[in-house]
Amino acid sequence: MPGTARQVDLLVAQAQSTGRAPSLVMGVVRDGSLVHVATGGEHPTAHPDLQYRIGSISKTMTAVTVMQERDAGRLNLDDPLEEHLPDTGVGGLTLRQLLGHASGLQREPVGEWWERAEGTDLATLLTGVNADKIAYPAHRAYHYSNLAYGLLGGVLERTTGTPWAELVHRRILDPLGLRRT
Repeated sequence: MPGTARQVDLLVAQAQSTGRAPSLVMGVVRDGSLVHVATGGEHPTAHPDLQYRIGSISKTMTAVTVMQERDAGRLNLDDPLEEHLPDTGVGGLTLRQLLGHASGLQREPVGEWWERAEGTDLATLLTGVNADKIAYPAHRAYHYSNLAYGLLGGVLERTTGTPWAELVHRRILDPLGLRRT
């Protein structure tokens, strides 16, 4: 284990330095137990119990849940968004286009969003969605869109009758034992 620990410590120090990560934490688990923790950086100060913001990993969870609903036959990737969220005013954009950042929707919804947004409810999100939110025609270019994934979360809420956060906990986080995510 001492050789592994030294190697992990070195990897963390290099990753933090060359990747210019403000901070990072890496743990080595053997036989279900945490046997070594390596930390790097000070913004925030890294420690074994530190929780980082989840950020865009939530898009992966949204996509997984959309695919679960597709597999269950409750939606189709080629469904127009307006089939699930009527009157959005964005035309026939499909769930597939939203998932692949190919819809042409602008990056952010209306209001404070970038980095520290707590999010909003579906009704508030939808009040700011209209044809003006289309930055490019669909499939013209890859255009990263938090707005598209917010709308997909809304589709999930309407399809399942369950708020997005609760749905993701029930379907992904809880089964994986991710109690602090």
